[in-house]
Amino acid sequence: MRIVQTGSLVLAALAALGATGARAETRGFVVSQFFPAIYSEEGDCKGGLNLNAGDQYDVGLVQAGYDEKQVAEWAAKSDDKGSVAQGFGDDRTRAIRDRAKIKGERVSAYSNPQATVDPNLSMVTSKFGEGFNLDGKDGANAFENPITGEKGVDNQLARALGCFTSFRGSFTERPGAYSYMWDIVSAAMPAWLMSVTADDFKNGPATVSFARAREHVERDANNKVLPDLTFRVDPDPRSRVTYAAQIKDGVLTITEHKPLRALWGEQVLLPDLRLTHTHLRVTFTDDGIANAVIGGYQPWKEALSDGFFSAMAADWVGLYHNIRKAADAGPDPKTGVNQQISVAYRFDAVPAFWIDTPN
Repeated sequence: MRIVQTGSLVLAALAALGATGARAETRGFVVSQFFPAIYSEEGDCKGGLNLNAGDQYDVGLVQAGYDEKQVAEWAAKSDDKGSVAQGFGDDRTRAIRDRAKIKGERVSAYSNPQATVDPNLSMVTSKFGEGFNLDGKDGANAFENPITGEKGVDNQLARALGCFTSFRGSFTERPGAYSYMWDIVSAAMPAWLMSVTADDFKNGPATVSFARAREHVERDANNKVLPDLTFRVDPDPRSRVTYAAQIKDGVLTITEHKPLRALWGEQVLLPDLRLTHTHLRVTFTDDGIANAVIGGYQPWKEALSDGFFSAMAADWVGLYHNIRKAADAGPDPKTGVNQQISVAYRFDAVPAFWIDTPN
């Protein structure tokens, strides 16, 4: 199937490719799934899998200084140990919220996670993981890709999340938490578009463009994103970017690594995806679907979506500390504390038409 995109982005892609347009083909896509690239296996967390949110709250309350007997009484009376929103007047709920202390005063742990006790939750200890070698090194914390054998893979977000049951996944299985949330929010958030222009989709130079749509995706009766629909490109230039790429044996990788920004417009999952040192790898199936991994360095605080993680059966405060400790790039010039974390996200994209629209 040949998917044709029109408008200025295609013209820019053709110019970058150095093609006349006589042979070049442009295929348009709309992202149908997006989730962290986490490769889980038996025994990959030496500290064991982390407790579910309800049980971790009991541990956290004791760590925060609440009386152990009182915590046990609250837990026994709670209808839903995992909830922190049951009426907002429940003593246990208030205690979970107010685990932080500033100058001796109890304050919200969700507004002040840095003032909470670090519960030191488990992180992935396996040497295997998915992503990209972003720094050209094979450090002690780097992964090895279990399929390609590539070493030096940087994906510290996977280390921080991978010992929570809700975020465990593989090359064939999506993390349950992200899959659930994506299906909910993608029905209303602006779709993310990708196009690939090349003379030959097996070998040779190519270009890849990303943009945000005005419309959201549509789904069929089986909850699958419908292919071959037309999307209008949002004129906001902040989500538009084009990369030079190379295709070898049907696998596309970008050859320049400038920053990417995607304004999703969705306030729970990923309101604003910003990557530096961007890497991308795309394979194309026989039915026209693009399977991709995108990665780079992301501000670690932006990798921690409070609205998302607090609803995913995991202690958000523990996640905060895990991700903060796992940050591995972008040291603050004054403090030396890393402000960015290496990440990799997998996404699938189905064929689509997309066109430029006036401002």
